[in-house]
Amino acid sequence: MEIQRNEIGNLHEVISITLEKNDYIEQVEKSLRKLRQKVQIKGFRPGMAPMSLVSKLYKKSVILDEVEKLIQQRILDYIKEQNIDTLGTPILSENNFNAIDIEEEPTFKITFELGLRPKVDIKLTKKDKVTVYKIEVDEDSINKYLDYYKRTYGQDVDAEEVGENSIVKGEVYDEKNPEEPLNTEGVILISVIQDKKIKKQFIGKKIEDMVVFDAIKAFPNKKDLALLINKKEEELPETLTLRYVIKSIKDFKEAELNQELWNKIYGENVVTSYDEFIEKIKQEIKEYRDQESQYKLRLDLKKKLLSKVQVELPEAFLKRQLKENSKKELSDEVIESEFPMYLDAIKEQLIYSAIQKEHNIQVSEDDMLDGAREIVKNQFKQYGIYNLPENYVSDLAPKVLKNEKEANRIFEMKLEDKILEVVKNLITLEEKEIAYEDFIKKLKEEK
Repeated sequence: MEIQRNEIGNLHEVISITLEKNDYIEQVEKSLRKLRQKVQIKGFRPGMAPMSLVSKLYKKSVILDEVEKLIQQRILDYIKEQNIDTLGTPILSENNFNAIDIEEEPTFKITFELGLRPKVDIKLTKKDKVTVYKIEVDEDSINKYLDYYKRTYGQDVDAEEVGENSIVKGEVYDEKNPEEPLNTEGVILISVIQDKKIKKQFIGKKIEDMVVFDAIKAFPNKKDLALLINKKEEELPETLTLRYVIKSIKDFKEAELNQELWNKIYGENVVTSYDEFIEKIKQEIKEYRDQESQYKLRLDLKKKLLSKVQVELPEAFLKRQLKENSKKELSDEVIESEFPMYLDAIKEQLIYSAIQKEHNIQVSEDDMLDGAREIVKNQFKQYGIYNLPENYVSDLAPKVLKNEKEANRIFEMKLEDKILEVVKNLITLEEKEIAYEDFIKKLKEEK
């Protein structure tokens, strides 16, 4: 087996492998003998077919299989032996596999392209500055949180008459056939009625009152109307007048700001006064805003790293790699438009790798469990549960890590945390207070 290595550009090389018959024929014959024991050929029992027949039927495909395996292993061994620091995986660029149709046991010539990792020189000093935003907790945000809790823990209560936001339940009849109801429990959200005049017909009505209305005008959305009269959308008529007899009226009542609400949110007597409740809300807002601030800080730290580190990359190779690794076929136009982002991602990866190596950064088992605990807490916060017991969180965390995808995500997150923590210590962080609206504008500018 002959191997040649040549440079074709900056950090861009090719490795050519030549395989003669003697390099692969022994393994091919061994595989054919194994195949003979298993293959089903008409007229012969398994393992009894003549070797010449097995060879005639399968030798070409077996040669290709064995050559591919041999080449893949040899290229990996060669890269390791020569201590070549590659950028991603080699790309198969040329081969003469079709030669198998020309002669029975040809000489194979295969060429791989390689991208080489550049040296990364990171020069950060205290003269390099990045802003850490301290986002204000304003009255408007506090009021939005109050409204959220009042709505979330509110409930439907019986009402005497229909209002603009009432939910009514009643019997629905076709005006042309008022004897048989289309639905005995037809629900109408008054706010969903599209026609203003029809909506006014309902406002102020009481239980057992009747409303006759044009159903098509009231509910132009066919799905709403079909649900009301127990029909399929395709069964709806062109015109329809309904008679509706109100049987119940419900209004949504927001939760009151009292001990009962605070216990539901935070647990028994964790909060015992309105002032404590407001302080809790402020703390929740601050925690959330701090997360947003840290997200912005991460973006700015990455920008700072990319701006400070000049890395030359083999772009021609990387474009080919982007195309080869894509799950779907990419046009040249799409590759050109996506390539700058791909290039930045590779630069970031190289910078992270250099920092990790220089500072010997490791992600421990405890780090992984901490990350899993964070995920568990955040998942429950989405459902309004903020006071999850720590022993419950600790029990669930190992289960999160059993999910390989989640475990990899946590590892990458924790590794990035540690790398960026090193960067923070190398530069100067300047704190700046900012209004939430102004902070959101800055985030939008990033996108």
